[in-house]
Amino acid sequence: MSYKTGIPIQNVSTTGPDLVFITYPEAIAQMPVAPLWAFLFFFMLFLVGLDTQFGMSETFICGIVDEFPKYLRPHKSLFSLAVCVMCFLLGLPLCMEGGIYVFELINWYCCWLSLMLVGMFECLVIGWIYGADRLLSNTREMIGFMPSIWALYKASWCFLTPVVIACIAGFSMWQYSPVTYGSYVYPGWAECIGWILTFSSLVPIPVMMVYQYFYYGEGDTRLERISSLLKPTSDWEKGDGIEVSDDDYVMKSVNSNGLPDPAPV
Repeated sequence: MSYKTGIPIQNVSTTGPDLVFITYPEAIAQMPVAPLWAFLFFFMLFLVGLDTQFGMSETFICGIVDEFPKYLRPHKSLFSLAVCVMCFLLGLPLCMEGGIYVFELINWYCCWLSLMLVGMFECLVIGWIYGADRLLSNTREMIGFMPSIWALYKASWCFLTPVVIACIAGFSMWQYSPVTYGSYVYPGWAECIGWILTFSSLVPIPVMMVYQYFYYGEGDTRLERISSLLKPTSDWEKGDGIEVSDDDYVMKSVNSNGLPDPAPV
């Protein structure tokens, strides 16, 4: 493309939506049998978006349904339809004349710091609060055997993933620059909206911590209340066996300290 158009290569290669909807189509148009490659390229984009939407929607829907099973589980199909319609309506502004600016604002702030920090907190909670050994034991209960690379899982949950995410987040903050689209620089109020979008998914974490502490913490002292919230519920860690087959019975292994033993069975 740079050779045919005479434009310097640094001006041809772009990032973001322009790369997908401008640069790639222009490059595909230079290829033999361009209509075929264009169809395959955009069909691939459609499948990627569809697969992502399935995962994100199912995660949100299952979380809400599990929180209110009495009311939503009998009507999960209708609730799923309502969620999809709501997401469709929320996405309409992105398809309007100024939609690319709204899209770039959301893409700049929502897919950056909040996503990494939420992932890091999840790994820290699983690895150090709930316990990597306990989660591995639960995994063995569900699938009937201990994964052969359980040590790698444990190292990733406790050390590798949190450290890598923290480094990426730190470097991203160091290189932060206000949102722009091409030569257009967003006004200050738009940047404030972007930061509100960023923290909208982070604020619920400390808010729920405070809520759980005051309404569900057990004990007389502050340390006892916090300690009670860091343990699994009484109906979760039973130590009961699960029947895998007629002649294969898997028991959850618990050591002398009451903690699950991650050794293979």
